[in-house]
Amino acid sequence: MPDQRPVVIAYDGSPAAREAVRRAGELFAGRAAIVVTVWSSVGAASAGRAALPDEVVQVARERLDRSARDDAATVADEGARLASECGLVARAATTACGHSVWETLNKVGEEEDAAVVVAGSQGRSAISAALLGSATTGLVRHAVRPVLIVPLDEAAKARPEGG
Repeated sequence: MPDQRPVVIAYDGSPAAREAVRRAGELFAGRAAIVVTVWSSVGAASAGRAALPDEVVQVARERLDRSARDDAATVADEGARLASECGLVARAATTACGHSVWETLNKVGEEEDAAVVVAGSQGRSAISAALLGSATTGLVRHAVRPVLIVPLDEAAKARPEGG
């Protein structure tokens, strides 16, 4: 019997992420898909903290986090719509970033019992990836589930933004 566990797709709205959704639709048509956008919390950021009262800092953090969550929801909804158009039974999800994006995506994959975690390659140069690291590199190196990394080819780069 074929594996019917869901597919988790990392989605940030980039051309690489859109291509990953399209390819996931081709490979896993008809499957459930969770399109995940990871957002960053301001959390313990302390810029300007010394000069401001704690309650002012707390209110600002809450507003910034709410805005980041709302923006992530908009992006995830866009990705889920695209996934549905590509033949997946998709739902949008957002999650706050833990220590790293790759770790957060691994956690979502585990929580959803995903058959595979799909992500787009950001196309960094080898030097940049070596110096800066990337969510894709971390996801592959620390995979706890099968991972599919979709390269962004020239044809995908030429597609219109919404296409």
